[in-house]
Amino acid sequence: MELKGKKLNALGDSITEGVGVSCSEKIFFNLIKDKAELAVARNYGISGTRIARQADDPGRAYVERFDKMDDDADIICVFGGTNDYGHGTPDFGTMDSRDKTSFYGALHYLASGLIEK
Repeated sequence: MELKGKKLNALGDSITEGVGVSCSEKIFFNLIKDKAELAVARNYGISGTRIARQADDPGRAYVERFDKMDDDADIICVFGGTNDYGHGTPDFGTMDSRDKTSFYGALHYLASGLIEK
């Protein structure tokens, strides 16, 4: 797949945001941008956020902010799940879940929304 000139949106948590790196050029998607000669690599990472909606953290979950990303991306990378598991309060749900407050439901909502976007 030719990536040169493509636009990337990266949605995620602290890893995507770049917490712990020495400079923004060292954030993984910026390294990919340089190596693959992407036109743009946009950072939509917010430390501590989760895929599923949390009662104690309104408006920051992936399912509540992915639609605000730029619409012209050719590539969308989603990195998450760690905070849902280690620090989250949502029900895990089932593969049939469609509730944005369960992990499976939120993941389904996010994937469906990104495909449509």
